[in-house]
Amino acid sequence: MHKSLRQFAAITTRIVLATISLTTLVLLSLPALAVETSVKKLAPGVYHFRYGFHSNLFIVTDEGVIATDPLSPDAAKACLAEIRKITDKPVRYVIYSHDHTDHIAGGGVYEGQAKFVAHRNAFELIKARGIDEIIAPDLLVDNRHTLELGGKTVQLVHFGRIESASGLALYLPEDKILMWVDAVRSFGAPYRYLEGYDWLEFRNALQELQTWEIEILIPGHGPPTDKSRLVLFANYLQHMQTAAEKEMAAYTQARHSSIIGRVNPERYFDTYISEIARRVIEKMRPQYGDIGGYDDWGTKNAERAVVFLLHEILFFD
Repeated sequence: MHKSLRQFAAITTRIVLATISLTTLVLLSLPALAVETSVKKLAPGVYHFRYGFHSNLFIVTDEGVIATDPLSPDAAKACLAEIRKITDKPVRYVIYSHDHTDHIAGGGVYEGQAKFVAHRNAFELIKARGIDEIIAPDLLVDNRHTLELGGKTVQLVHFGRIESASGLALYLPEDKILMWVDAVRSFGAPYRYLEGYDWLEFRNALQELQTWEIEILIPGHGPPTDKSRLVLFANYLQHMQTAAEKEMAAYTQARHSSIIGRVNPERYFDTYISEIARRVIEKMRPQYGDIGGYDDWGTKNAERAVVFLLHEILFFD
């Protein structure tokens, strides 16, 4: 390298490093942004705690407290502070809705007094991550389990692979409250490609839940909603699957040939799935087009429906 160029590079490097150092010092000196929190009483002894975009439930009884997802170390401290405004009873249980870190980190504030409850599938997933802020569960449950404390009953139900293989729905039958974290959303279309979901198990769970008495639904993100959200998701997925089946049946041999003629054979299914999905969301637009994120996530949802049907037809593993 020419001497002048080397000098220029050295000077530029020093300037960049100095800028990074200064920026780091400025960022470290800034106060942490406050996260908005709130607590709302939903029923006698039952409270909804919100920490920014995340939320959980805690249940206060004469014999102790049932807490749920700690969320994060800071969120768990804030939640415990809210619990202490209501009761000095110990936290007896901490229930994990599923194994995802953004919902279950921070349980250390309850360690030593509470049993940590999770679906059996969560244990190895949590262990494999090796995150210190996540307390390993010591009470593992299977597909149906009931916890009782101080006159309150919490039914824990695993519907299958919905968002995670370790997901638990928490149902309070006396209060008609369901906490089903990340499975449904209180706004917008289902999440992207429904990663972590078994399409059929999700649809079956939504159908079953329509038979339950539910007045309040806690989705874990966004505000509490009600049973109508479960009905909307159930109908949406049913209509999407039906529309996909019709579009796939109507796809002509000539159309298949046109794809083969213009794309690499390895890209054939990607193109086919994308074209079917676009047709599906246009057919559904009059009824569902006003759902938030429909043009983006709706298309991804439809692609997942097509993939599910291809697996059913072609017996993919």
